[in-house]
Amino acid sequence: MEMSEISRILQDVESKKNKNEGMEKSRRKLPVYEKKMRSSNPTGSGKSTQVAQILLKHYITQGRGGKFNCIITQPRRLSAISLAKRVAQERYEKLGDSVGYCVRFDKVDPRPFGSILFGTVGTILKKLSSGFRGVSHIIVDEVHERSLETDLLLMFLKKMLLNGCKIKIILMSATVETHEFENFFEKIKVLEIEGRSYNINETYLDEIIQHFEIIPRCFVPPQDYDERRDFWSFNNRLDDSSIFPLAVYIAELVEENKEIPYDIIRYCVVKIRECLVEGGRTGSILIFLPGWKEILRCMKEFNLISNEHYLVIPLHSKLSSKEQGKVFEKSPADKTKIILSTNIAESSVTIDDVVYVIDTCKQKKQKISQNRNKCSYKINWISRDRMDQRKGRAGRTQDGHCVRLLTKKFMSSLAQHPEPEIKSSPLDGSILTIKGLRLGDSKEFLQNGMEKIDPKNIDEAEIYLQEIGALDENRNLTYLCQALEKLSFSPKNAKCVLTGLLFNISSSLSIIFSFADSNMSLFNGLEKQDDIENSVKLLSGEFKSDAIIPLMAVKKSTGYYKDFSKDLSILKTINMDTTSMLMKAKYQTMGVLENMFKSNINIDTGCPSNKKSSLDMHLILSLLVKATCPNVAIMNKNCKFIDNIGQTVRPVENSVLSVFKSLFDFESIFNIYGQKIEGRTDKLKDCNVVSPMSILLFGSRNVVYIGVNEVLVNNDIVFRGDIKLIQMIISLDSLVDELIQSLCIKGYWTQRELDAKDYIINLVERIVVKEYKINGYRCYKKEVTKFTKVDFQRIRDAWKCL
Repeated sequence: MEMSEISRILQDVESKKNKNEGMEKSRRKLPVYEKKMRSSNPTGSGKSTQVAQILLKHYITQGRGGKFNCIITQPRRLSAISLAKRVAQERYEKLGDSVGYCVRFDKVDPRPFGSILFGTVGTILKKLSSGFRGVSHIIVDEVHERSLETDLLLMFLKKMLLNGCKIKIILMSATVETHEFENFFEKIKVLEIEGRSYNINETYLDEIIQHFEIIPRCFVPPQDYDERRDFWSFNNRLDDSSIFPLAVYIAELVEENKEIPYDIIRYCVVKIRECLVEGGRTGSILIFLPGWKEILRCMKEFNLISNEHYLVIPLHSKLSSKEQGKVFEKSPADKTKIILSTNIAESSVTIDDVVYVIDTCKQKKQKISQNRNKCSYKINWISRDRMDQRKGRAGRTQDGHCVRLLTKKFMSSLAQHPEPEIKSSPLDGSILTIKGLRLGDSKEFLQNGMEKIDPKNIDEAEIYLQEIGALDENRNLTYLCQALEKLSFSPKNAKCVLTGLLFNISSSLSIIFSFADSNMSLFNGLEKQDDIENSVKLLSGEFKSDAIIPLMAVKKSTGYYKDFSKDLSILKTINMDTTSMLMKAKYQTMGVLENMFKSNINIDTGCPSNKKSSLDMHLILSLLVKATCPNVAIMNKNCKFIDNIGQTVRPVENSVLSVFKSLFDFESIFNIYGQKIEGRTDKLKDCNVVSPMSILLFGSRNVVYIGVNEVLVNNDIVFRGDIKLIQMIISLDSLVDELIQSLCIKGYWTQRELDAKDYIINLVERIVVKEYKINGYRCYKKEVTKFTKVDFQRIRDAWKCL
C-alpha cells in the first residue's frame, strides 16, 4: 500500500471520531495550545501529553499521517505508561491504536504508521540500536534530569544528526537552562510557552515555625536560653525582621538534623486540612520524602492523628500498579487525601487534585561502584531545579501552595542544577551500548558529551569488560559483547544468562536477574513485616537463598507447576504485577536468545524446585557464584558474616538469612551476595548460601599452591584435597567460557561441542552436590534426582576419528 493511501486512511479514521467536548475544552486551556514552545516549558504547560498530539494531528490534517512516527522518552516507567494511557484516552482510542509504550520487559506496540510511542530512555536506546527506520520525531522529555542514559541518548542523537540523519529532535523540560543545549546542539531553535495561570504560593521552614510557634522534637535549647527568655521568644522581633531569632534558630537545627522532621510534617497537614475545611475547598496534599523507609516512618507519624479525616496513600516504584493507581482516585468527601511519595511524582505524573505540596527538599541518592559490587544510599538536599519541579505538582486545577522544609537563605546556597549521573555512575553498560551501536572509541565518544568524564572511570569500565570477555585486548567488542548488548541486564548478569544456556537454566536466571535489577517489591503490604517473613520462609523451602524467592513466587502465582502447595495466604502477599513483569522478562529474554542462536540450543527447562533434590537449583546457585565473584562473605563462629575485606556485615531486612538467622543449619559458611550497601553497618543484598565446591568451581580468581594437597583461593579460603581433582574443577570454568564464546561466534554448537557440553554438565552436576567438610563439619552428598547422561564410549570413538 502506498504511503499516500495510508495517510488518507488515517485522515478518514481521525475525522470519524466522536469527540468529547469537555475533554477538548480542557485540553485547549493548556498553555501549549496558545504559544510556541522551547526546551524550557513550565510545569503544567501540557508539553508531555500535548506536543506529540499536536504534531500528529498536523501531519494527519496535511495528508502526511503515514510519515509520522514519534518516540517520546520518559525518565521513569510509571510516567511512560501513565502518559501513554492518558494520551490514548484523549485520542478516544485504546492503547495499541495510535499510542503505545515501551518499558523494560513490557510494551504495547502502536500501529506502524501515524503513531506515538512513550518509553523509558534505556528501552528507547535499545530500540534505536536497530536504526531509525520509520521514526520521524524523537522527543526527549524531562531532559533536565540528566540521567546517565539521557546524556548517552543526546550524544547518540547529535552524532546521528552530524552524519546527516533527517530525524527531528525536540528537547523538553520545565526547568532546564537552554544555553547548555544550545552549545551542545548547534543552531538549536528555542521556543517558549508560559505555565498555567494558577498561582502557587511558597512558604519556608522558618516562616512555618514562627507562624505556628512550633517546637519540634529535635529542639535543643541554646546555652543562654534560661537567662534570655525574652530574647528566645516567639514574640521577639529584631531589626524589623519578619522572622524572630527563635524561629531562625529552630529552623537551622532542623536543617542540620539528618532526621526528616516528621512532627513538623504532621503539624502542617493538620493545619492545611483546617484551612481547606474553613475555606470550603477540597484537594489533596502531596508530600515528597527521600525513600520507602521514610514513607513508612511518616505513615506511623500520621497514626498519631485521627484517621477518620485522612486517607494516607504511599506512592513508590516498589508498589504494584493497582496500589500506585490509588493516588489518582478521588477521596471520600469527608477525608483529605495525603500522598507520600518519592521523586516518582516529581515529573510527568499529574495528580489533578493536588493543592498543597510539602517538600522535604531531600532525595535518597544511590551511588554504585564502578564494578557494581557495592553501593551506598545517602540522603541529600536536591537542587533548586528539582524543587521547582516538585512545586509545580500543585496548582493544576486551582491556586496551590508549596511548603518547603528549609529556609530561603539555605535554599539559595544549594546548586541550581543536579549533578549529571554520567560523572559518577558505572560506565560498563554505556560502553557496551556504544560498542553495540558501532559508535567508535568509547573514550572519544564519551568525552564529546555535555560533561567531561574522568578518563579513569572509562578505563576502569573497559578493563572490567575485558575481564568478562566483552572486549578484547585492544578494547574492541567481541562476539560475546554483541550478544550481551542485546540482553536487558548488566554485563556480568547478561553473561551469566548466556552461560545458563549450557546448563538449560537461562529462563530461571533471567527471572532472578530481572528482579534483582528492578526496584519492584515481590510482596504486597510492605509494612506487614510478619506476613512477608512467613512468605519468605515458605518460598525459600530447603535452600538459604534470596534468588529462589522470585522464582518460587512466579511459580506460585502462575500456577505453572503442580508440586507447589496451594496456600491461598501466600497468594495474597505476592505482588502479581511484579510476577507478571518477571514472566514477561523471561519470555522476552528467551525470545532474544532464540533469535540469536539456532535450534540445537535448549533454552528453557522450566522452573526448579525449592527442594534439596533439585539439581537445577544447585546449578543456578553455582552460576550465581560466577556472576557475583568476588562478593563472598564467610560466617564466623559467632554466626556473623565477614566480607572479603574483613568487615562485619549483615544481610538486609527480609533476606532469607535475616529471616532464618536463628535457624541457620551450618551446611555452608559461604554466602555470595549481589551488592554491599554501605552504611553504619554494611548490609548485603541478594544473599545465597552456596557450597564451597561452587566457590572452587566458578569463583576461583586467584589460586596459590601452599603445600601438600592445599591451595589458597582468593587470598582467604584454604581448600584441602586431591590436587589433580582441584585443578580439574578450577579448569572447568575456562572451558565453560570457551563454549559460550564459540556459541556467540557461530550461533550454534558443533556436534563435538555438544558432546563436550554434556560432559561438562555431568561433571559440574556431580561437583556441586559433592560432599565436603568445613572446619571438621561434614556435609554429605545431596540426594538429587538424576545426572545428565553421557555416552562416554561414543564420544571417545567419535573424537578418535577427528
